Amino acid sequence: MSKTSLWRYLYLWSVLLALPGGLWAAFEMYGLTLHGSQMLFFTIAHTMLPLVVAVWLSVPAGIAWLGQSAIAVVAGSYRGRIAIPFYTLLLFIVAICFHAIALFWYGSWSITPLRMPICLLGLLLTALVVRECWLQVRPVPRSQFQGAKSDI
Repeated sequence: MSKTSLWRYLYLWSVLLALPGGLWAAFEMYGLTLHGSQMLFFTIAHTMLPLVVAVWLSVPAGIAWLGQSAIAVVAGSYRGRIAIPFYTLLLFIVAICFHAIALFWYGSWSITPLRMPICLLGLLLTALVVRECWLQVRPVPRSQFQGAKSDI
């Protein structure tokens, strides 16, 4: 296994472990909150243990994803090894940070007039992340990312 594929697969696993729980959290935090403030994760805590595990697993995996993306933004050689474009990495960083901040202060913003714009922005960022994960992060044949060049 080449160094490029090893680093890319490490990045891929961070994304794959973070995405399911992050998508569920985004659904509850942005989608359901459009209609009013929610008791986040209340329903799954009592009925869906595998989803609770996915959400909890997404926290350290999301931190790893954020860290790897930040390293790739500042280190062109690492960006070349994982073969993810600069703008995609920036999108991931912005989306993960926005999601963490929105989750941390959920009780404050979910009952204010800011609820609608924050939910819509969160849904937009989530959709962009899913799109970029499909286009840039999914496993691709080795020949497509071996020796990939950095875009900056």
